[in-house]
Amino acid sequence: MKIALVHSFYGSGRPSGENSIVLEQVEALREAGHTVRLLSLNTDQESRKKFYKLESAWKTISGHGKFPLDEIESFKPDVVHVHNLFPNIGTDWIDEVQIPIVTTLHNFRPLCANGLLFRDGAKCLDCPDGRPFSAVVHKCYHDSRLASIPLTIRNAKGIHQNKLLNNAAAIICLSRMAADLFTQYGVDSTKVVVVQNGIAAPKTRRAPMHNGKWAAVGRLTPEKGFTELSLAWPEGLGLDIIGDGPENTRPSTLLPGVRQLPSMPRDQLLSELSSYTGLVFPSLCQEMQPTIILEAMALGIPVVARAGSAGAELVQTHKCGSIYSSDEFLARALQDAAANRSHYGDAGLEAFEHSFQQGSWVERLENVYKAVLDGGFK
Repeated sequence: MKIALVHSFYGSGRPSGENSIVLEQVEALREAGHTVRLLSLNTDQESRKKFYKLESAWKTISGHGKFPLDEIESFKPDVVHVHNLFPNIGTDWIDEVQIPIVTTLHNFRPLCANGLLFRDGAKCLDCPDGRPFSAVVHKCYHDSRLASIPLTIRNAKGIHQNKLLNNAAAIICLSRMAADLFTQYGVDSTKVVVVQNGIAAPKTRRAPMHNGKWAAVGRLTPEKGFTELSLAWPEGLGLDIIGDGPENTRPSTLLPGVRQLPSMPRDQLLSELSSYTGLVFPSLCQEMQPTIILEAMALGIPVVARAGSAGAELVQTHKCGSIYSSDEFLARALQDAAANRSHYGDAGLEAFEHSFQQGSWVERLENVYKAVLDGGFK
């Protein structure tokens, strides 16, 4: 099968799991024997243009832009799979494509300017609930009213005016929670299919003896809940928060037993992570499909996740750890997961090997492609 993947790469200043997943998908599809072409624009390169901010704002508001139409017409793929268009790729070209389009929703940006449905420490549904200019009032995109205007104007038109979602033959969501939310706000449910990402298997597995500490991994931003986790951390337990971001904390303000470590390359991170008691996933927002939880499952270590996110949905579905609904229940969840480290770890590893290895992921994608080529989902 010939597959064109379309993606606007986010800038390197804001590390993106979405960028990594797109590159992994390219390689996984090629390894499965498909002919794949990645049609992309890169924010790091595009932003060097003289009028870049103005141009990207206009593309967001108007959809103006013919890229990658010429490339698609010359490649002649069977399927066009669109990941992210914002902020470098318009939507004008979509009307002219006579090839089935599949799109993956990696975030909530069709509904929310910051893509998180999260503001001021809590989940927020102002914009999809009919108050789209809240995004400007609250500076939801990059903490700037001016930068929030283009997305606000686009989203104010409503889901039914979203050219990509209207023209797509299939709309992939990464969790049932995300699928339900998008359909609640107007995405055509007959097009929606849940296809969870897969990842390459790590080189390591759970260490027989753990180091007595817990790890929390990710970009240090408000919605990830690391600050709240560090403040609620039970006395006498060790926690390493691994990552970088705007919420970097001074060591002197951390509770005893809590350390903050810089981010590290994936192989090194997974090697280190295999020796921890388990992973804590404290996210305050809904998330889509946290890769770090898949990696913990692949290592065979338990996960303790805060309720209300797609991460907690993974843990509950695959019985690979414990859930806590508030800070007061955190210690109990940690105690349960530590006491059942091998049991939860084995459950996670079994689920990973059955559902989340790259081969399983490719098979799910192939089924979607075949369905749209046969005329859609029945």
